[in-house]
Amino acid sequence: MGNERLVDVMYGSETGNAEAIARRIHAELGEHGLSAGCILPLNSYEQTCLSHVDEKSPVQSRMFVFVISTYGDGDVPFNTDRFFKYLRKKSHPVDFLRNVSYAVLGLGDTNYTNFCNGSKRLERALKKYGAKNVYYRGEADDEIGLHLVVEPWIDGLWDAMNKYFGAEAIAPALQAQTEKLDPSPAKAPTQLNGVPKPAELKLRVEESVGPVENSSTKTENGEFTGRVCGARLLTSTSCDKRVWHMEVESDNNLSYQPGDAFSVRVRNNAEEVDELLAILKVDGNKVISIYDGENLVNGPEKVKDTLGWRYDIRSPASKKLLRALADSSTDAADEQRLLLWSSRTGRKEYEANILNKSASLLDVLLGNPSCVPSINILLELLPALQPRFYSAASAVEYTPRAVHFAFSVVEAEVASSVRRGVATGYLEDLCRKFIDGERTPNLVLSSRSSGKFKPPAELDVPYIMIGPGTGVAPFLGFLQQRSVLRVDSENLAADVSLYFGCRRRDTDHLYEEELDRFVEGGTLSYLSVAFSREHEHKVYVQDKIKAEGQQLCKLLVENEKSRVYICGDGGEMVRGVVEGLTSVLQDHGGMSKADAKLKMTALERSDRLIKDVWYWG
Repeated sequence: MGNERLVDVMYGSETGNAEAIARRIHAELGEHGLSAGCILPLNSYEQTCLSHVDEKSPVQSRMFVFVISTYGDGDVPFNTDRFFKYLRKKSHPVDFLRNVSYAVLGLGDTNYTNFCNGSKRLERALKKYGAKNVYYRGEADDEIGLHLVVEPWIDGLWDAMNKYFGAEAIAPALQAQTEKLDPSPAKAPTQLNGVPKPAELKLRVEESVGPVENSSTKTENGEFTGRVCGARLLTSTSCDKRVWHMEVESDNNLSYQPGDAFSVRVRNNAEEVDELLAILKVDGNKVISIYDGENLVNGPEKVKDTLGWRYDIRSPASKKLLRALADSSTDAADEQRLLLWSSRTGRKEYEANILNKSASLLDVLLGNPSCVPSINILLELLPALQPRFYSAASAVEYTPRAVHFAFSVVEAEVASSVRRGVATGYLEDLCRKFIDGERTPNLVLSSRSSGKFKPPAELDVPYIMIGPGTGVAPFLGFLQQRSVLRVDSENLAADVSLYFGCRRRDTDHLYEEELDRFVEGGTLSYLSVAFSREHEHKVYVQDKIKAEGQQLCKLLVENEKSRVYICGDGGEMVRGVVEGLTSVLQDHGGMSKADAKLKMTALERSDRLIKDVWYWG
């Protein structure tokens, strides 16, 4: 094993952050004299040496780096469940991982009690079966910034793995890195440690002729195309946040459950793409094809569509990209600055100028005007533009060929201007075009199951829905399905309640008319709305829950069928709601604080408390 120096990287990722970090580590292994093995989600453990025909045999020698996030209050990502189930098998011998060495990096949010629970669970399981830890477990906190832990953890990882494989391998790896630096006296970086190697270009970009492929609407397995068939602004023009309702229609009947999410393929801002092409001095209408060796990866396609649909030009520039941009600079000061930001020495400068400012490729190029990289370099180093997920705000029983969404437009100040989010900015433009009667391009979507976050199949199960802001969206689907089931069923329906929160009745009371109709029709038994900015003291959904605690406590304690669903931003909101429900059990159930917390844990473990929350991490 000491000669092979092979490292597998596996990740558990809910929103894409852990996967992005894992892919970065995997891509940089070769720069540090290590051999890159697999790069896979944890649920794909079957494709590594962690699975054997004979489960009673120990796993063969292997080195792993695991990157795993935690979302909600200690939940592990959807692409890790089978892996954890595999580790719980009683058929494994107690030391079946004795030949495995590992390092674990966890991502989480200290707003939650079970901070970085996924990484802790993983390390406990690995140690239980005899795996050897070669580096300390990193715990990156989204509350203060993931990069503050991730960057130094990765910096130290290389030395830890080299020492594990044998100290004699460290010097050649560092020497090879040093020899790649530009030695010219005028530009040579002085006293910079940890400068990445120049990028090794693997893709080949060729100018093409012939028919242009419309790759933006080309579907893959599980995807379908749809067109915007409805749109309206849910917030008033006086509200400082814009929330849109969008409806997308397909030519075929759809198949999904209320609570499921849909991925939507999005496009970069066209003006930013044009500005980038102007800096690169590339004609956006030029048709190119991209090859990996002899294999066609993409094309023929216009350059502006390749950059518009396929590559993330908005994310903070990576250190490898900054290193390549330094090589593309003709001014010594620009080159030195970019080399500093890409180095281990310039960690603080990278945080201050790139991470803290969310400086994209375009921002870096505008600030370093002598830098004009080739299109080849960008297509090699830019990350892929990922689809975005939105919860369905509809049910197929209501709209068999259409799915509805609600999204809040993300805006942030960058330099002296306000920049919209890539996805929500694109979708907002489509909504406005539809309202103005303009033709809109087709969208490419695919559905993803929400797992347990779906309404009960039986009408006699009472449940409570808690969803402030756009967290109310999936509950529209719950209620639509329920209204159809009530019409078709002779059985009596149990009570269903909704706790919704917004700022003001006249600015952001989302879906007010629809919810009122569900109440009038008897589908929704009770609606409680908290307006946080209409009173001297702010009122949130958890305040409403505490005020109406007696009935809630009776439902949670006495009815073993009852359920609670929580949906929304996984920061203060979820923590406040959980604390509110805990207080209800104390105040009206005669429980101590410790017993109330145990009851809440029991509700969650028995799938009577179900969360669908999102946050960065």
